[in-house]
Amino acid sequence: RDTGDAPAWRRGEVRLTARLVQVRRTYDPRSPPAVVASPAVVLAPASWQHLRIGDEVVASGRFSLPRRPGPAAVVLRTSEPPDVAGRAATPYAWGDAPRAALRASVAGLDRDAGGLLPSLVVGDESLLPATLREQLRVTGLAHLTAVSGANVAIVLGAVLLVVRWLGVRGRGLTIAGLIAIGGFVLLTRPEPSVVRASAMGAVVVLGLASGRRRRGVAPLALAVCVLLLADPWLARSLGFALSVSATAALVTVARPWARAAARWLPWPVAAALAVPLAAQLACTPLLVAMSGEVSLSAVPANLLAAPAVAPATVLGVGAAVVGVVAPGPAHLLAGLAMVPTSWIVLVAEKGASLPGTTVPWEWGVPAAVGASIVLGLLLPTVLRSAWLSLVAAGCLAVLLFRPADGWPPDDWAVVACDVGQGDALVLRAAADTAVVVDAGPDPARMDDCLDDLGVTRVALVVLTHFHADHVGGVHGITRGRSVEAALVTTLDEPAEGVGLVDAWAAERGVSVDRAVPGDDGA
Repeated sequence: RDTGDAPAWRRGEVRLTARLVQVRRTYDPRSPPAVVASPAVVLAPASWQHLRIGDEVVASGRFSLPRRPGPAAVVLRTSEPPDVAGRAATPYAWGDAPRAALRASVAGLDRDAGGLLPSLVVGDESLLPATLREQLRVTGLAHLTAVSGANVAIVLGAVLLVVRWLGVRGRGLTIAGLIAIGGFVLLTRPEPSVVRASAMGAVVVLGLASGRRRRGVAPLALAVCVLLLADPWLARSLGFALSVSATAALVTVARPWARAAARWLPWPVAAALAVPLAAQLACTPLLVAMSGEVSLSAVPANLLAAPAVAPATVLGVGAAVVGVVAPGPAHLLAGLAMVPTSWIVLVAEKGASLPGTTVPWEWGVPAAVGASIVLGLLLPTVLRSAWLSLVAAGCLAVLLFRPADGWPPDDWAVVACDVGQGDALVLRAAADTAVVVDAGPDPARMDDCLDDLGVTRVALVVLTHFHADHVGGVHGITRGRSVEAALVTTLDEPAEGVGLVDAWAAERGVSVDRAVPGDDGA
């Protein structure tokens, strides 16, 4: 299963999931191949990202055990391009052309809004700028970059609306809905998140469209059981837990909360307010467990962005389908979709620029669960009253605009720099001196982190290995500051990373030593 659209595990490379069929020792060509049937993770060059689901590939590389428990039995690292032994003949390949058409339809349009559209519609993040991705994360809008139950519900709702307008009723609606879900799965690829979203999206439609919560809870429970039986590893998936929690909130409390707010707000506005409130509150304990912080901007940002998601999704799906046969009209549809996606980009940019958009949660997950339950019980009362709702909104505004804490703290000792994929640690040695362990993939981020910490002298740079996500930012260390020495590993691979570090050291006059077992120093 190709996951080439996912963020690369290190710069210029992709992460895929595959199934091993045969394994042979490359150092012993006479050994017979071992026939296996094991799931695996493949870490490979960017040339692998164009493979299709079902392609048969011959490759050589190194096996290792996964760092974390999961469905993959082994990890295969390879630096070679794929040798395709057989092309896929599966129905999933039918979605390749619409996906490519969608990417082509945004060519020449705004970089941020255009890059967001494929991500919003089919989960293709290949055109999504890194800065926008971070802004979406900070404002609680990162879920828009992955296919979710909302996407499926929007597409399914649009299809059912059209076929009802054409006079289809009864079982015809069910058939049309199943076809719509199946087509969307082919378009977005049957990744776990897509399968999960399809099941949960159907539950949302059944629960909210019927107006009877019992009808939503039963299909939700059935969907959870079926998905866990089909893939027990979902029990360890945070994404699955978030999907179930959000969907449960939508089919149980979103409508009562909307009815409460409808006493003083128009129904569309009340529903738009209740949906993100319910979903965010249900997911907060899980998000606290994952990140240790609470996003204060998530509900306002989702409330503002919500009206733009449906038109952008419908227009994006239209551009993907139409673009296969008519690129011109597809480009026009993508241009129309720029209006809602530009609004989402604006919400993310402004929301991320506000001080205090996230606050640390220091009381643990049980306290977060208790706080969510208490808020869930109080919210219906708050939503029934315009005055109480305004007071609650005012309190949230005060929290959002409170003075931000100073950074860094005066007594900082160790800092993990935010370098994206990869690692960069800074250990304080004196007021303006530090030891830097790894440099992340981006020189600009490395430089910004050291500037924020007031580091002007680096006593030692330690590079644990030569992969790009650990050495790509070394040039940022020496921007405006001195470096006395570097300590590196004796394992000279990959060659690109070794060459990068050697060139940097020669250019900056940094002495490089190799670390061997038993070394010490002060």
